[in-house]
Amino acid sequence: MIDLPVNIGLSGGVQSGMKYAYRNDYDYAIQFDGDGQHDPQYISRMLEEIEENNLDFVIGSRFIAEKKTYSLRMIGSNIIQLVIKITTGKTIKDPTSGMRMYNRKLIEIMANSLDFGPEPDTIALLLRSGAKFKEIPVTMNNRIAGVSYLNAASSIVYMARIVTSLVFMQWFRKKPQL
Repeated sequence: MIDLPVNIGLSGGVQSGMKYAYRNDYDYAIQFDGDGQHDPQYISRMLEEIEENNLDFVIGSRFIAEKKTYSLRMIGSNIIQLVIKITTGKTIKDPTSGMRMYNRKLIEIMANSLDFGPEPDTIALLLRSGAKFKEIPVTMNNRIAGVSYLNAASSIVYMARIVTSLVFMQWFRKKPQL
């Protein structure tokens, strides 16, 4: 865990962790929300999957064992899932999950690239570059600390930005060499 002296946002925080992991020669790094939603009991399973199957990343997915609820947030998740399927040919049931584990190769890419934030468009670009992944079922808890950065207005902006990036910008960004 890195305790940053100022809030540099989600992307900056994740990249700081990746830089730390890269500089300290970690084989794996996990993206793990600090609001109590993610249960650490799944970390060992994620590590087991990534090692046994020679994967580039693993996603802790809420929606393998259970279906998405019908809410505006899940409609947005379904749209992102569909656009990822169309643009990559791969299905990710929980594209907005903040619980992900990355191998050394992806740690280096995410540590050294300013435009590789922890968002679904980055995952799609990695998939288009040939990254191997798996989703494993996890249960997520209710948030016990902090508040989501997404409200009604910012959710609309977020969806527009992610879908635009998935449909258009992904084709112009340089694919990482895996």
